[in-house]
Amino acid sequence: MSRPMRRRRGVALVLVLFVVFILAVLGFSAVSLATMDARSATQDVLAVRALNLARAGLSRAIAELRMDYTWGTSQSIRYDLQGGSYTVSVWESPANQGNAYKLWRVTSVGGYQGARRTVQAWLEMESFAKFAYFTNSELGQGNTTIWFVDQDRITGAAHTNGYFSIYRNPKFAAKVSSTNQTDAYLRPDYTYRQGGSTYTDPSVFYHYLSSYRNDYPIALNGSPNFAFYGGQPEIPLPRDTGQIAANAQYSFKGQTSLVFNANGTVTVREGTKAPQTLAVGTTTIHVSGQATVSGTVNGRVTVGATGGIDIPSSLVYADRSEDVLGLVSEGQIRILTDPNRRQDIEVDAAIMTLNNSFTVDRYNMGRARGTLHVFGGIIQKNRGPVGTFNSRTGTIATGYAKDYQYDDKLINMPPPNFPTTGNIVLRAFVDRGALGN
Repeated sequence: MSRPMRRRRGVALVLVLFVVFILAVLGFSAVSLATMDARSATQDVLAVRALNLARAGLSRAIAELRMDYTWGTSQSIRYDLQGGSYTVSVWESPANQGNAYKLWRVTSVGGYQGARRTVQAWLEMESFAKFAYFTNSELGQGNTTIWFVDQDRITGAAHTNGYFSIYRNPKFAAKVSSTNQTDAYLRPDYTYRQGGSTYTDPSVFYHYLSSYRNDYPIALNGSPNFAFYGGQPEIPLPRDTGQIAANAQYSFKGQTSLVFNANGTVTVREGTKAPQTLAVGTTTIHVSGQATVSGTVNGRVTVGATGGIDIPSSLVYADRSEDVLGLVSEGQIRILTDPNRRQDIEVDAAIMTLNNSFTVDRYNMGRARGTLHVFGGIIQKNRGPVGTFNSRTGTIATGYAKDYQYDDKLINMPPPNFPTTGNIVLRAFVDRGALGN
């Protein structure tokens, strides 16, 4: 055999050995990668289980704090669950004691077979200011039916412990719910009987004027947040303004006039006393008696009154992005305008009547006065009428048409010492990961 032939065979052997080596390296790498992937997948599964346990600890804290506002604040509490565990600790705001509005920070650590995940959440007492519209009953004086009609629109959450009566297509931008108390159409088995037919869908648990085909609520501007649910749990109202009185910076007695000024002050006339001008800022005011409120609010204010509250003219914010007003009355809150004069009116406030209604004085007299614009929310025991309408044409006959626009900042910035629902809600959530930093 010639020397060149042996050389070629030697080169071929080297190439074969090189290829075998490369294949061996690739095979080893593939096995290593597969092993690493398997380990990573296992770690991912363990981490997910640890995260679920941490979330279970958070859910436990919410449930416990609803019954005991100091639960978990003195020491960490551990529970063993599903082969792992969670440990929960709670920080409470120093202002919680004696305050209706409460705030907590919950830290929950989940552990499962060496994996750890930490979540942290801020919880707070839910404010009635979350509602754009709330009633304990939708029936007016003498148990008369008050209808939501075609021109009505509400841009935030709405709830009644009673039932809604719908004419044509009132418009809503968020969730609408009802408890249907005193509603003869709601049966004990939570079916709904109306017009000779029985229904099980909570979206039709309301009274119509002529038929479900003609009378039904619709989404305002196609809002994806709109939904209607009847037969939901009751949300009870507080009975008095005692919590506001206990935390008030200013207290007055008898007939009291409050005129807010755009410069951040309020001019107060208490009975026959000389008027005084006070700084506003973040302030709670309580009146043991009847109050009249008007002007331009510059600050964050709650006004509570054991009597009624009258609003004789527009009550507005100096800056809609910053200012907040809460009006809370044990009596009526009334719009006092001339029934024979057409004039729109605006009220910027979270309005709450604990034992009565928000209404228009002499709503069924005179002429159509225009539109009542509310920027905030309306919470009332009994729905108060603000006008009447022609059932044949749908047009306003007396009083006001309604334009109720919810003030979104009330969700995170309610008026100071504004009443709460007693429910605890999750306000913020952070996954701190495996390190918990």
